[in-house]
Amino acid sequence: MNQLSILKNDRGEVGLKAAILVLFVDEKENIREEVESVLVNADWWLYTPNTFFEGRPPDDLIGTSEEYRVRDVIRAIKHGMIS
Repeated sequence: MNQLSILKNDRGEVGLKAAILVLFVDEKENIREEVESVLVNADWWLYTPNTFFEGRPPDDLIGTSEEYRVRDVIRAIKHGMIS
């Protein structure tokens, strides 16, 4: 899966950067399906404001250049790094 990020440098110039998302062997490409496979209360988690995302619900980041942040948190939960 490829994602585009909009970058702004210190001179205020805007550019695009392509990022390739690397999935682990046991991960689902669809982030919502991955959340459902990790969390019992996936819907609640997806639509509840979360401090990891500056008070935004994770669902607000899905489909944006920040979706990788949701995947990072789900990976941490899945592997016991966040309780």
